[in-house]
Amino acid sequence: NGISTGAKAESSQSDWWYEDLSVLRLPLYKMLIATLEDRGIELENIAGAVMHFAKRNLPALNRYQGTQDGSNLLRSISLASIPSEGDQKDMLETIEGLLPMQKGVASTDFLCMLLQIAIILHASPACKSSLEKRIGMQ
Repeated sequence: NGISTGAKAESSQSDWWYEDLSVLRLPLYKMLIATLEDRGIELENIAGAVMHFAKRNLPALNRYQGTQDGSNLLRSISLASIPSEGDQKDMLETIEGLLPMQKGVASTDFLCMLLQIAIILHASPACKSSLEKRIGMQ
């Protein structure tokens, strides 16, 4: 319709590496993101990579996304590889900590979904409080 919403395109030349990193295990991914931040990678790219990682690796997030892209991801994950609720809670808390605190780098919808999952999975009060602050900053 020609109306610009200011939203970025789903796939661009700067985000080709998101999928490559999303296959890493969480401890290695966490170290890599810290290294990228230290090297001065733009916070928007860090946030994009972390959001992509969360959508790919946090099954609880895919349940609340409806049929957007989560249903296809769930079909590709075998039941044996779905992490327990405790593991998902730990992953959620780590993902929340990896997201940059800067205003506007993560979408409000994504942050609200993370908060909803944090409540359901009984995440730490610090995690829930941080997500609430991030949502308020948007």
